[in-house]
Amino acid sequence: MRKLLGILCVVFCLTGCAELKEIYLYNTLSPQEWNERQRNQSLLSEFKVTCDIYGADKAVNTSLSYTQFLTDLAAQLKDEGNEIVGNAEQNMVLHRLAYTALDRRIRHLNEMLSYYQSLQQETHYQNLQNQREAMFSMRETIGKKAQDYEKHLFVNKTGMQLASKWDTVVSVSNPQKGVLYSLSGAEVFQNTKGGVLVRGGNGKIRFVATNNTYVDDEYLNGLANYTGITSYITTLKSNKTIYAFKELPANKYKSVYDKLLFYSGNENSCAPYREATYAEIRQAFKSPSTSFVEKWGVEEIDNNNTHSKAYHDASELAVARQQFLSSYSSVDRGNSVRLEKQKGVLENINTLFLQKE
Repeated sequence: MRKLLGILCVVFCLTGCAELKEIYLYNTLSPQEWNERQRNQSLLSEFKVTCDIYGADKAVNTSLSYTQFLTDLAAQLKDEGNEIVGNAEQNMVLHRLAYTALDRRIRHLNEMLSYYQSLQQETHYQNLQNQREAMFSMRETIGKKAQDYEKHLFVNKTGMQLASKWDTVVSVSNPQKGVLYSLSGAEVFQNTKGGVLVRGGNGKIRFVATNNTYVDDEYLNGLANYTGITSYITTLKSNKTIYAFKELPANKYKSVYDKLLFYSGNENSCAPYREATYAEIRQAFKSPSTSFVEKWGVEEIDNNNTHSKAYHDASELAVARQQFLSSYSSVDRGNSVRLEKQKGVLENINTLFLQKE
C-alpha cells in the first residue's frame, strides 16, 4: 500500500494532478484532519465568491474626501437616470440615502468578516476590512455634515436651536435662552397668574407662562423656550426661585423641523432621525425612476406623530430609531456567499471606495 502511495505521490509531483493529490491526502490524513481540510476548502471557495461580489481584489482608496464621495455618488446616480436637484452637499435626502446605503454595506461586511475570520491573513480579507473602515468613516462624516447643515438652516429660519434630547423643561439643570425645550413629563400642579407651575418625576418645579387653561395633574406637551428666573410662594409661605419658560404655539416651528432628517438635538449621534418620504425623494431628484423612489422612500404612517412631538422624548426617540434600524436588511451568518450582485450605486456603494485601475 505504501509503495502504491509512493508511486501516486511521484506521479502527482510530475503531473500536478489535483485529483491525485486529493487521493493521496485522503489516504494519508486522519478522518478528523480530512474533514477539517474539506471544511477549510469549502470556506475558501465561498470566500472567493464573496470577494468577487464585493470587489475585494482591489485596494481601497483611503483618502476619498467627503466632497469627492458626494460628487462621485451624484454622477453615478445621474448615469442611472436619478439626477439630484441642486448642490450635492446641500441635498439632505441624498445624504440620508447615502447614510442608509453605507450602513447596510457596513453591516453586511461585519457579518462576513466575522464568519470568515479564520481567513484574516488573506489579502482580500484585509481589503474588505479596509472597505469597512473607509465606509464607516464616511458614514460618520455624512451624518455629521448633514446635522451641521440642518442645524444651521433651522437656526437661521427660527432663531432657535433644539435642546439636547435629555434636556426637557423639567429636567434641564442650566437652561439657555434661544433653545427649544420639550414639555414632555411636565405635570401641572398649580395654576397661577400668567401660567402654571409644573413638576417632573424628579420633583423639579418650573413656571410655564401660557395662555391656555390646564387642570391640575394634567401633563403638558409641545415646546417652550427659557425666559429667565421667577419666584413663587410655597404652601409653607416661603419664597422659592425657579426657572421660567414660555409655552410656544404647537405649530410654530412645525413646518421647519418636519423637514429635518438628521438634526434632532442629539449631539452624541450622527444617525439620521427618520427616513425620507416618497415625496421628499421626488423633490430631491429631477426625474427619479419609480423603482428608485419605492426602494428608498417610506411614507409616514401617522401624520399626527410629527417630528415636533417626538424628538425630545427619550423613550419615543429610542423606539423610533429602533424601528428604522430594524428595517435595514442584514446578512444571516454564513449566508453571505448567497448574496447576488446588486444593481444600482446605492446597493453597490462600496465600489466608490475602490482604487481606480
